[in-house]
Amino acid sequence: MGTLQGTRDADKTKAALLRAGRMVFADRGFEGARTQEIADRAGVNKAMISYYFDGKQGLFSEVLLDGLAEAIDAVGPLHLAEGAAPDRLSEFISTMARFLRANPDVARILVREQMGGARHIDAKVRKRFFDFFRTTQEILGEGLTSGRLREVDAHSTHLILVGSLVYYLLTEPARETYAKHGDAPGDSPSWETHVENVRELFMRGLAVDDGSLTRF
Repeated sequence: MGTLQGTRDADKTKAALLRAGRMVFADRGFEGARTQEIADRAGVNKAMISYYFDGKQGLFSEVLLDGLAEAIDAVGPLHLAEGAAPDRLSEFISTMARFLRANPDVARILVREQMGGARHIDAKVRKRFFDFFRTTQEILGEGLTSGRLREVDAHSTHLILVGSLVYYLLTEPARETYAKHGDAPGDSPSWETHVENVRELFMRGLAVDDGSLTRF
């Protein structure tokens, strides 16, 4: 009974540190995050970060792996799924949009770290992170082979796709400020409208002009 209770307490402590770490890393980045603040938010002793995660770097990596797991689980099947490449690409856009909207803090952590040269993204995280690009690459390659999608640079296409979604999320506070001061050039599109516009641009831009792709 004691062992079971100990396991439950350990799981609760680790989960609390992951939640707190996600918030602090999103707000302050790796360099600005302080382990004492993370521990205080989690309601545990700071020593638990070293005990369970071997320090701040270990916690940072686990926060990212935990945050990316949901999206990887959703995107993974698209990598090997059967079906037309345009349909898989459309679903990939939807999957990424759902994940990013539900986890904007993960996007903030990744953007902060990318801007700093990705110095704290270790090999485990890099491998999982690039699973997203490999899915884009595979779908575009299959689409080219099948004659359903035209040839484009996969890396550039992936950057444009993910970047357009992430940029919307990260600039929401700025657009709210502009609107409050009456400086906005027009109404800001809703997230749903933005995602559909991204989908439309990609699907029409990549479609082979054979009349088979009309509207997505």
